[in-house]
Amino acid sequence: MGSRKFKPGKAISIFVLFFFPLLILLGVWQVNRGIEKGDLLALYASNKSMHPMQEEDFFNLSISNNKYRNVFLSGEYLPKVFFLDNRTYRNKAGFEVFSLFQTKKNNIFLINRGWSDKKIIKDKLLYKPPAGTIQIEGLNTPFHRLGLEIKSSSLDLLKEPLVFQELTFKKVLNFLDQGMGLNPVVIQLSVDSPGAFEPIWKPTLFGAPRHFGYAAQWFGLSLVLLILYVYFGVRQAAKANEETK
Repeated sequence: MGSRKFKPGKAISIFVLFFFPLLILLGVWQVNRGIEKGDLLALYASNKSMHPMQEEDFFNLSISNNKYRNVFLSGEYLPKVFFLDNRTYRNKAGFEVFSLFQTKKNNIFLINRGWSDKKIIKDKLLYKPPAGTIQIEGLNTPFHRLGLEIKSSSLDLLKEPLVFQELTFKKVLNFLDQGMGLNPVVIQLSVDSPGAFEPIWKPTLFGAPRHFGYAAQWFGLSLVLLILYVYFGVRQAAKANEETK
């Protein structure tokens, strides 16, 4: 009988058969995420540089054409203020401050007024939105889940001030009168608008290069695993052949 040149064994073969495709899939997933982030940042850069929309344009344009566009809104702030906790800026803990804004056309928007340190919550005069009819400008962004809820509690809706670990579309709806609608976007308030704090919002935490770097790591691990598998199989075969001589 001829000697075998490759004999990795059943256990190691099953191990590689499971983990090698998994590593490849993780690498491909990160590549796709990188492409998505690249497209998102390109759309953000393109639309942000366009002239600000009026409220009518917001509803007349398609979602892709008004996303990441600046928009002018005229109306008044509603009294409720939401604090999103655990928002760090320049290594300092604080809140992102949100308020509801009702336009003259009775459209309701959630406004991210920006970041402030923890001291703001002690004085209502500091965070109370300006009263009366005003005009604001901000960047139209999708309303994804904001923050991360570790432990949800219905008591959050009863406490004053309203501090949340996670702010969702459904939670905000709880504070609107029945029949009032909320647009599924967040307006990131410009620093020059009434009621604004420090703007810290970014379209994404990680850019495309970060994801491509992760992809390279996964593909690198898959290559290492394959090389070790071949090396181990050849070595085991050589060892077995030596024993049979």
